[in-house]
Amino acid sequence: MSATVGPTIDGPPAIEIEHLTVSYGQVAALLDISVAIGAGQLVGIIGPNGSGKSTLVKAILGFLRPDIGRVRIFGQPLERATGRVAYVPQRGAVDWDFPVSVREVALMGRYGRIPWWRKPSADDFRAADEALETVRMAEYRDRLTTGKRPATALRRLRRAVLGRAPPRAGRTRTAAV
Repeated sequence: MSATVGPTIDGPPAIEIEHLTVSYGQVAALLDISVAIGAGQLVGIIGPNGSGKSTLVKAILGFLRPDIGRVRIFGQPLERATGRVAYVPQRGAVDWDFPVSVREVALMGRYGRIPWWRKPSADDFRAADEALETVRMAEYRDRLTTGKRPATALRRLRRAVLGRAPPRAGRTRTAAV
């Protein structure tokens, strides 16, 4: 399979996959997949159970090593694209009842900049608070209600990927972006 998604832009595609094959043991889950996705494009991966959707995402994230082929993020090999790729796990893969505040979720967006031996600094907390202000969620910073969990996770993803808040025109406060 080979495809190009989105308009042609200057510079490399946001995600470029070339001749990707990924197997589980002797069984190929993905076979010779090639696709280029332009920056800023919204793309869905649709297919029946067992068709390789999750395997493709895991390969893009670097969780699975391909048998053949390569993944590039903004023209860089996946190994050099640290911090440029983020995702929101499927609802069943996360314990949404784990006690974490909206501010702590926003702070997770800074983890790639904080060495493992250091606690978040005042600047890190300030950046998290500014991100919450930007997406109009500051009033929820000290709690994480059921209705806000998916929207908060998606905003965190969008901010990590795009480096900016999503447009809000015509949306309600709790609408997922």
